[in-house]
Formats: sequence, structure tokens, C-alpha cells
Amino acid sequence: MSKLTRSGALIAALIFASGLTLANAATKTKPKPKTTTQPHYVQGTTQLKGEYAEMGKTYTLGKEDPLNINLKSAEYTIEPIKIGETSYVPTADEKLLVLHFTYHNPQPRERFTRWDSFDFTIVDPQDENHEGLVDLGMEKDKSTCSMDLKPAQKIDVYGVMRVPAKGEMPKLIIKSSDQLVLRYNLKGKVKGLSEPYADTSDKTGATALAKVPANMGVYYPLSNLEVKLDKVEYSIGPTMGETELDESEVFLVATITAKNVGTSPEFMRWDSFDGKIIDVDGVEAADCVDMFQKSKDKTYGGDVQPGQELTVRCIFKMPDDTDVKTLSMHYDANRTFLFDISNIQK
Repeated sequence: MSKLTRSGALIAALIFASGLTLANAATKTKPKPKTTTQPHYVQGTTQLKGEYAEMGKTYTLGKEDPLNINLKSAEYTIEPIKIGETSYVPTADEKLLVLHFTYHNPQPRERFTRWDSFDFTIVDPQDENHEGLVDLGMEKDKSTCSMDLKPAQKIDVYGVMRVPAKGEMPKLIIKSSDQLVLRYNLKGKVKGLSEPYADTSDKTGATALAKVPANMGVYYPLSNLEVKLDKVEYSIGPTMGETELDESEVFLVATITAKNVGTSPEFMRWDSFDGKIIDVDGVEAADCVDMFQKSKDKTYGGDVQPGQELTVRCIFKMPDDTDVKTLSMHYDANRTFLFDISNIQK
């Protein structure tokens, strides 16, 4: 090959290599096409404006119509709570949460205040919400709070909420009409239930028993009536009032005292307390068949007035070979109280 030919080939090779380099460079530096991402919005995930609050501290809730609020303490109870002319009683699957506040009007004008001045929400252990105070009362006299607070006036009040019987309520949220909120962590800060109402397997004291072990001579709440079992005894009959014994049956007589702690009359008769006798095998052996006056074998049925205390006798009849163990009593949808009567003698 001549020098000229070799030179031409070399020049061609150099030109080809330069083209590849330029092509690669162009490929590497070619800008990527621009992409636009639309923002994704999820409704309901924005937390309401507010703050995490502590018991014993004062906060101003609301901008347009502010009120100062101080949650001082709280407790669980299954006892009836009286506010004004109403007594609030939890069912067997509920307990009551009682919240104690100070309200203070920081405005230069009057501020109307009652149970629905704020929205109250309890969040339970299953993260379910329970809404609203059932009522708001005045600490000084248990009357209903519904009043105009004068400028700078302070009042001590208590609110009642119905919450599940089981478990500690972890969170309380209080919201004003303009959507400002206070969030309270209630864990370990609410006074627990007392014996015998508390389930001892829950160390927080926040779980209320649906069936409560009970003792003679002690008052227990059955709705707005507090009831005390005075004594239980056998009677061989053969009749009591209009009730007759069949062959191989015996009467069992439970003497009870009922006291109306509510604000209105409570009607009481033989089936008011759903009394049952349970034998040693756990079988229901007898129901209450009649209720007599204390000193007469005469059927009683009538109103127990507020503050009145009345002693009556509940009559059961059962096979005379029954070995009794428990007297069970409950009222409507309220808790059941279980009295040990295994030591009574025939």
C-alpha cells in the first residue's frame, strides 16, 4: 500500500472515531424530558388546630367566643351521678367518666355556658369515639349548669360522659365551635373504680364488672334505688299470701331494704329486681314470685319516693332438696349483684 493510500485510510479512521465520540457525547448529555407530578390530597387527614393539654393547667378555648378551661381531675364510677333533677346511671356494659373543671370567662362581656358549650369526645382502647357530655353540673350544689358567666367570673363544674365498661380511656378531646381543640392524654390520670366494682385483672382499675360480688348489709346501686339485702331465711309454708307450695317445695324469703337516691319516684314490685336463686351447680333454681310488705303477707307494689327507705320481702319457692348458693339481683339493663347465701340453714 502506498503512503498516500495509507494516509487516506488513517484520515478516514480518525474521522469515523471522532464521529462516534461526538455521537456518544451527544447521547450522554441529552436532557431528559421534564415530568410534572400533581400533588395528592387526602381529605380528613389534617389535624384540627389546637394543643396537647395537661390536667391542672388553664387554657383558652375558642377565638370568637373564648372561655378559659382547667380540667382538674377525673374519675370512673358506676354509681348514679345526680345533676339537677336527673340521675345518670350506667348500664352493665358502661361506666361513667366524671370530669371536674373550672370555667372562667376572660371576656369583657357575659358568656353563656352549659353542657354543650364545647364538644367532648372520648377515644376508647379500640380507637372508637364516644361523643358528648350527657350533662354539666355545678360542684357547689349539684344543680344543672346553664348560665351567663359575668366578665372574669369563675365556676367549678363537673361533666358526665358514658364510656365502655372495659378498659382505660386513653384520650379526651375538647373542641370549640370554631374548631380549636384541646387533647388530653388520660392514661394513668383518671381515678379508678373501687371494690367490689373493679375487675381486679385490670391493674388500671378502669374495667367495671358486669356481675358484682355483694355482701349482706351493704347498699348497692340498682338504677336509682340503692338496695341492701338484710337477711335470707326458709319458710315451710304451706302458703304465703296467695302463693301456695306444691309437694316437696319450700319458700325462701329475702328481706331487702330499698332507698330511692334519685330525684323522681321509682316504682317497685315483685319483678323489679329480677331476683333469682342459683344452686351449687350454677343452675337457676327459682325466681321471685311475689313481694310482700315487711310485716304482712300482703303483696306490695308502689312508688318509692325520693329519699324514702322501704323494707320489703321477696318470696321464692323451690324444690326442698335444692342446695342454694347465690341470690342474684339486677334492675333493667344495670349490673347484676351476686349475694352468697350458701350458709343459710333450713
